[in-house]
Amino acid sequence: MTSGHSEVEKLDGEGDYVLWKEKLLAHIELLGLLEGLEEDEAIEEEESTAETDSLLTKTEDKVLKEKRGKARSTVILSLGNHVLRKVIKEKTAAGMIRVLDKLFMAKSLPNRIYLKQRLYGYKMSDSMTIEENVNDFFKLISDLENVKVSVPDEDQAIVLLMSLPKQFDQLKDTLKYGKTTLALDEITGAIRSKVLELGASGKMLKNSSDALFVQDRGRSEKRDKSSERNKSQSRSKSREKKVCWVCGKEGHFKKQCYVWKEKNKKGNNSEKGESSNVIGQAADAAALAVREESNADNQEVDNEWIMDTGCSFHMTPRRDWFVEFDESQTGRVKMANQTYSEIKGIGSIRIQNDDNTTVLLKNVRYVPSMSKNLISMGTLEDQGCWFQSKAGTLKVVKGCMTLLKGKKVGTLYLLQGVVVTGNANAVTSSKDESKIWHSRLCHMSQRNIDVLIKKGCLQAEKINGLEFCEDCVYGKTHRVGFGSAKHVTREKLEYIHSDLWGAPSVPNSLGNCQYFITFIDDLTRKNKETVKELKERLSSEFEMKDLGPARKILGMEITRNREENILELSQRSYLQKVLKTFRMDECKPVKTPLAPHMKFVAATETEAEEQADQMKSIPYANAVGSIMYSMIGSRPDLAHPVGVISRFMSKPLMNHWLGVKWVLRYIKGSIDSRLQYKREGDFVVTGYCDSDHSGDRDRSRSTTGYTFTVGGNIVSWRSCLQPVVALSSTEAEYIALTEAAKEAYWLKDLMNELGFKQGAVDIHCDSQSAIALAKNAVHHERTKHIQRRFHYIRDAITDGEVKVLKISTVHNPSDIFTKVVPVNKFLSALKKLRVTSA
Repeated sequence: MTSGHSEVEKLDGEGDYVLWKEKLLAHIELLGLLEGLEEDEAIEEEESTAETDSLLTKTEDKVLKEKRGKARSTVILSLGNHVLRKVIKEKTAAGMIRVLDKLFMAKSLPNRIYLKQRLYGYKMSDSMTIEENVNDFFKLISDLENVKVSVPDEDQAIVLLMSLPKQFDQLKDTLKYGKTTLALDEITGAIRSKVLELGASGKMLKNSSDALFVQDRGRSEKRDKSSERNKSQSRSKSREKKVCWVCGKEGHFKKQCYVWKEKNKKGNNSEKGESSNVIGQAADAAALAVREESNADNQEVDNEWIMDTGCSFHMTPRRDWFVEFDESQTGRVKMANQTYSEIKGIGSIRIQNDDNTTVLLKNVRYVPSMSKNLISMGTLEDQGCWFQSKAGTLKVVKGCMTLLKGKKVGTLYLLQGVVVTGNANAVTSSKDESKIWHSRLCHMSQRNIDVLIKKGCLQAEKINGLEFCEDCVYGKTHRVGFGSAKHVTREKLEYIHSDLWGAPSVPNSLGNCQYFITFIDDLTRKNKETVKELKERLSSEFEMKDLGPARKILGMEITRNREENILELSQRSYLQKVLKTFRMDECKPVKTPLAPHMKFVAATETEAEEQADQMKSIPYANAVGSIMYSMIGSRPDLAHPVGVISRFMSKPLMNHWLGVKWVLRYIKGSIDSRLQYKREGDFVVTGYCDSDHSGDRDRSRSTTGYTFTVGGNIVSWRSCLQPVVALSSTEAEYIALTEAAKEAYWLKDLMNELGFKQGAVDIHCDSQSAIALAKNAVHHERTKHIQRRFHYIRDAITDGEVKVLKISTVHNPSDIFTKVVPVNKFLSALKKLRVTSA
């Protein structure tokens, strides 16, 4: 049996008694003293039995008493003075432990109520890490179990999950809505994984709530370990190992440093100079933003603000700087030297920049023991700011505004600005007002500023000359066009045309984009014989196949008739696959995409629930998407039906599915329909627009439909619900005119870029009242409620971009994009749009 002092930490009444007791019993067992924990009565009984049966010798009795004494001594050495006084009267170790159980494991009703209140009101502390908070939670559960209060595992998991800080909101939602039951082990495992993830991404503060600490930067592992070893050493010995921040030697502070005193004697006592000495010559030490002196009276507070990337929030020791202050919000801040300082309140500080703009710095912690003023760059980034550093200047930018600026001094960035207290008091300021007046006077030149100084409008002593102004340079720049040049090419590869084509639809290179670069020789690009010769030479060296003109692109089949100058686009093969996919390849065809008797409305909650199981096996969305693809490519006749059936994608009913099947039946009957393009006349853009009124039975919205042709060939079409409810058919037609005008402007600009100059684009509308409203830019009683954006058509007409013309409803092909029309009118519109059948 070995002897020695107790290795169990002393119980002071504030720690975890249950864990302490387990450690104590384990230590006593390790010392071989478990027999010494028996009660006196049991021992006396054993003694009498030993005398009767002659089984216990006097030597064994002596050993047992010795164990009892050592066990009692072990318990005494494991107790603090405050707790020891309460149990010192007990003569045995077992008696002491029994009294301690009564003190720290009370099972009374008030104690149970207190522990339950703590459990169901549990919130993670700001002054502890996530791991420390989780351990504290488990201690609370253990205390409840000791007083015979059982907490279900799911309740424990819920309480712990709800106590997590804001950084874990996404984890909370995932576990709440993605699970049917919760287990404590599952919650703790998820928390550990999330902590590791946030730590790896750099987003995890050492304290995961709004933590009150300054992160450690530059502390070596060796120093951390030595600090743990030296905790028990005396205060004087610890002071002897302090290092001076000025000279780097041990045994004294900066205040006693002769190097520092010599520099002060040389007259370097100005605010700016003193700040430079502290920061420039001891940048590594100052970067910790914490002095290691324990005496706050020895700290010298600077007026400069350090723009710090290592602290968790803004901090200052200056109480007089706050314009708003809340003393009730307190806490502790963990310094880089692993010590804690008290936070005496939180408030706001007003900072005035050099350009006279004012910024209110919110949530600044008041820490009297600090020696530096810190601006947290991480907090600014969380508020939407970003940083730009160039030529020793750091800018804090939010949106298009520069909020703060910092100037590099040594290895740190110091804030360039004025701390404003009250209405006019400034703590730090710059006497040079050149930049301020330069900005106030609309970036006036130095020459004109000198004129104002001579006239007495400005004070000459505050104007020291303008520095480089980036805004002035940007304001005077202008875009220069490329001049046209003439080249005479005499040799092959003498002059190359090159261009870069970027971001096509196949995203498989860096940045999810694919890029192509082309090189075209100027001399041989139009020489067919040379191109033919090149192809023959390449064919002799490589296996090549001349595919000829394109015949099929993305499911669209291309047919050319060069003699008659006709090109046709069809999707016959694709649509046959669609019909086969949805088992409609043998269906009975119809002549129109929708029937007049079909009236679709959105599903109610009851209808959706009743038909939910039936609709699960129906590929409604897949069918609508397949039809929509063909509509975009070469089938404008499907625009209106696709717009109707796609409104019910979220909760389709069997009635809606019958509408989809009707559209597929129409496709079956028009499988050979194709777009035809002819080279006839000039390339003039012409538009047609129309609208129904309150065609949507659910929201009473109208449908806009328009189509545009170039030289009589259809190039653009659209059918969609209007974003607002139109109160009349005139208003609905007016909104449709505006949408068509926007498309006309884009097409006109495109044709102009291609070299086909366009005049005012003709847009045909069958509503005379809407045309009159568009041409008469006056607000009437019945039209003053129309939103401003829909008055774009008036500006387009005034600027000569478009011309609105009247057309008969019978001859308006855009009518098929807004409503179901009779078969004869439907076929007539398709003929006008050159949608033909084979």
